[in-house]
Amino acid sequence: MSGRRAVRRLRLAAADLRRAVWILPALAMLGGTVTAAVTAASDIAPPKNLPASMGGLLTTSGPAGARDLVQTVASTSLTVATFVFSVTIVALQVAASQYSPRVPQQVIRDRGTQVVMSLFIFSFVYSLATVRTIRGDEGIVPTLSVSVAFLLALMTVGGFVYFINHIVQAMRVEHILRTLEHTTLGAVRSCFRRQIPGDPGPSAAPPGARTVPAMGGGVVEMIHERELFELAAEEGIGIELLPMIGEQLVAGTPVARIWAVRAGGEPDAARVARGVMASLTVGPARPLTRDPTFGLTQIVDIALRASSPAINDPTTTRGAIRSAEVVLCELALCTLGRRTIRDEKGRARLIVPGPGFADYLDLVVSPIRLAAADDPSVVRRLVRMLWQLGWSAQDREVLRCARDQAGELAAHLREAMTLDQDRRRALAEITELRRHLDERARTLGAEGAAA
Repeated sequence: MSGRRAVRRLRLAAADLRRAVWILPALAMLGGTVTAAVTAASDIAPPKNLPASMGGLLTTSGPAGARDLVQTVASTSLTVATFVFSVTIVALQVAASQYSPRVPQQVIRDRGTQVVMSLFIFSFVYSLATVRTIRGDEGIVPTLSVSVAFLLALMTVGGFVYFINHIVQAMRVEHILRTLEHTTLGAVRSCFRRQIPGDPGPSAAPPGARTVPAMGGGVVEMIHERELFELAAEEGIGIELLPMIGEQLVAGTPVARIWAVRAGGEPDAARVARGVMASLTVGPARPLTRDPTFGLTQIVDIALRASSPAINDPTTTRGAIRSAEVVLCELALCTLGRRTIRDEKGRARLIVPGPGFADYLDLVVSPIRLAAADDPSVVRRLVRMLWQLGWSAQDREVLRCARDQAGELAAHLREAMTLDQDRRRALAEITELRRHLDERARTLGAEGAAA
């Protein structure tokens, strides 16, 4: 198990490095220094049979001209890099105020912005290192290095034009919602792909179970169920894990409850506590790539901010509901909620908590229902989302949750929607939705009986 944990830590560290903001600029600084040294050491003069126009582009015009060219590239690269950094900061402020205070994390990690910044840093560091190799008193001018600096200047101009177009596209709310949608879908598939098959439904540790305190604090980013199950088998115990993914863990507070499954004495609580903590990935903040609830929270944040009186943008609210609908339809196909994992003898070895589909659906519908119930277009989009969930549902629990939300929506609209005509139309659509959900429930029931 220790080898598996070491491999897992290496994979998580590699994933964190890939998402880190500083990694590409740091590599660009290193690459610029190394490239300058290599080009200076392997200086190659341009071929004499080149066309006059091409030869003119590659000429260095002597030590003074070469130094002026490289210094111009260095100063221009630094200036443009500063401008790009300033524009990125402004974009972060706009995203935080206009959409959600949690969206800037996605904007700053945008790969296109990091690549452009790295190009400018590479050009600056390369030019700065190349200037040191031009020695006018000795007449030494590295032709290849100066030519590469000229090509980097052209690439810097192209990168600047690309960045302007890219930042405009990246700040569109449609792009932000689509990025959140795709990332959350990836988190859903990654999270539930690691699950061990178990019995869904309410369950708890037996009376007399001992409490295991947490040996550290942070946010639970990942639960490694197979390691917990192996720990329970090795120690001859059952484990009920208490925190869910995305919850805050405080040192000294309960992290699990354990009980003896086989005879042979009481388990070592300290050893079990270390094993439980080693089977959890705990970090400083909630990760969007591993926590579906956090992704849905950000989508709902955008919907609520758009429906506020200060912004009043129902189009964005409807777009956020569409993105939430895609995620919820994917969640409707997963095994959600608390699960009990048993050994080959049918004994409960591991109980893993988790939000049920009702929790996910309430996270989306209830805040938007309370914030924008007076907007007929938003209500109609919520009804359509519940309608689509009816088609995606593969069990009756999802249909029950959708029907409960439809009932709460209808009850709220009777008081919140001011215009009688809009209220009657919305209530009629909800009535049709209930018929649709009931029909789907009968169909699934008939298919289950036939199977």
